[in-house]
Amino acid sequence: MIGIAISVGFILLQANEIESNRMAVIEDLQILANKARQFYLKPISLGGGASNYTNASMRKIGGISNDDNGSYYIEQTYQNKIVFMGVGNVISDDDSIRVRMIVTQYQDSVDIIN
Repeated sequence: MIGIAISVGFILLQANEIESNRMAVIEDLQILANKARQFYLKPISLGGGASNYTNASMRKIGGISNDDNGSYYIEQTYQNKIVFMGVGNVISDDDSIRVRMIVTQYQDSVDIIN
């Protein structure tokens, strides 16, 4: 009985760690989305994209590439949207946590890969 209780406790602790890391990665991606949106709205003369994400980079938007929660990069850019990928530091199902965020001028959408 004690062995089962310890196993269940470990599984719950691990599930909590995975969910906490996933939520932290999503929060970091939301910060990147806001910075990308600011880049989109700024004129080129001020270092922005002038209503275009095509030339965006992590450096240009002032985004972080990694932190305690994971690593982040731009997966793809288009004129009216930018796609970020966040890779968490916690392993889930033999793979890192992965979250994609698609950002447009008006909304963000989150796709949990793992």
